[in-house]
Amino acid sequence: MQLLTIDTSTPVEVVAVVDGDRLMAVSERRAERGHAERLMEVVSTALREAGVALEDMDGIAVAVGPGRFSGLRVGLATAKGLTVSTGLPVWPVSTTEALALSAPARDGLVLSVIDARRGEVYCALFDAARGRERLSEDAALDPQEAARLALDAAGGRTVQPVGSGASRYAHELKAILGDDLSVPERSVDVSDPVVLAALAARAAGEGEAPELDGLEPVYLRGI
Repeated sequence: MQLLTIDTSTPVEVVAVVDGDRLMAVSERRAERGHAERLMEVVSTALREAGVALEDMDGIAVAVGPGRFSGLRVGLATAKGLTVSTGLPVWPVSTTEALALSAPARDGLVLSVIDARRGEVYCALFDAARGRERLSEDAALDPQEAARLALDAAGGRTVQPVGSGASRYAHELKAILGDDLSVPERSVDVSDPVVLAALAARAAGEGEAPELDGLEPVYLRGI
């Protein structure tokens, strides 16, 4: 399945072309309260580098949050605009789930923590030993609360934090998790586009793409 992936849930906007488990091209930019036309430049760059046309895609995978308000809005609006012009299906993907699956393979738990500013993180907990099974719903918490959530569920297992909040609040997470903290071999601040595509492909295998009118970003705060 050949998919265009769009992730604007963090300050680094990432657009990629993925064919199955093969990354054909990736383009990214640092968001500057970006507008949709600037994101379209990133889309055009990825398609050009992959040597494909948008109409050649089987669909679009878009990260719908939680994440930064303006980014989610622009990313989803862009995906909707592309499907209106091409008829391609759009598959929404959870940002926290994609982050958890982008983490290096390991036992224990994975804590997706996205910097939400104002001293908070958007977070969710997943069981790495059970295929990254979701253990908690997405929530906006302070870093200490997120760490306690993971510690209470860990039962002696390690907790691997991933996402932009993992590095920003490393001290706060360490203070709560202590020896149960498992630091990834490499930082995972944004989702792997191949993972985004895989989650969309899985959804495609389970049924029809959702109607555009029903696609909404996951906002955990009002701004």
